[in-house]
Amino acid sequence: MLSPYLKKGKILFFLFSFLSFSVIHAQSSDLILIEQSLENKDQILSKLPEDAKILLVASDQNGWTLLREYLYQNPNTEQIHLFAKIQGQELILGQNRYNKTSLEAEPEMAMLEGAYQTAPFKLLIYHCSANLTHPLQALISPLSNIGAFDVGLSTQCNDMVSDNFIFGPTSRSKSTVNSILN
Repeated sequence: MLSPYLKKGKILFFLFSFLSFSVIHAQSSDLILIEQSLENKDQILSKLPEDAKILLVASDQNGWTLLREYLYQNPNTEQIHLFAKIQGQELILGQNRYNKTSLEAEPEMAMLEGAYQTAPFKLLIYHCSANLTHPLQALISPLSNIGAFDVGLSTQCNDMVSDNFIFGPTSRSKSTVNSILN
């Protein structure tokens, strides 16, 4: 015969285990990082899942700092969907404009490397003219080399909010990934 304390302990253990399991599965592994001044921001927001985790980057903020802070607080994050402004060979995110050289020099990049637990984050950059010959390809190397990111760019799309938007092979896994937009 089990003592009442042992019965109570087993019940509490199973209840705690069940609640922990439920909480883990309720957390999303995707984060959407959006440049607030993006022209089609409202259209993008309207097509995201209702439970999406979204960070809007204002023009006076460093987007990589916001990302790092979020990732340290949410270690279950696996994929980051980045909607940033792209002009020529530059990615614009918050208060900063990045080309290959300035991205490599960004101090937050080294700090982001410490944010991932076991596998690099999948960083999916949403931009329609980022095909294999686009100058944005030059940014994949510094983003991928820091160790924190497996980078994916779109491959020849006409509209970034279309239903058939697909990322080509990523910098590390060579797999294709579908868009988070529905």
